[in-house]
Amino acid sequence: MSFIDGISLVHLPELPLPWPAEAVGRLDRSEDLPELVWLRITGPLEVDAVASIVTVYVAQSDDAASVLR
Repeated sequence: MSFIDGISLVHLPELPLPWPAEAVGRLDRSEDLPELVWLRITGPLEVDAVASIVTVYVAQSDDAASVLR
């Protein structure tokens, strides 16, 4: 079993907007490249993924303090 130390999601906009410095050089940019996101998971191993679609699910908690009213 591996534990995750961190998860980040970085927005990579279409040209002509600049990418964050840490993303420059990791992927070749072109005019036809859509807006993207870069998912990075760090821990004992590092996983990087780039995608044009992100789906976020929110799980309901059993913790009474987290119930939205």
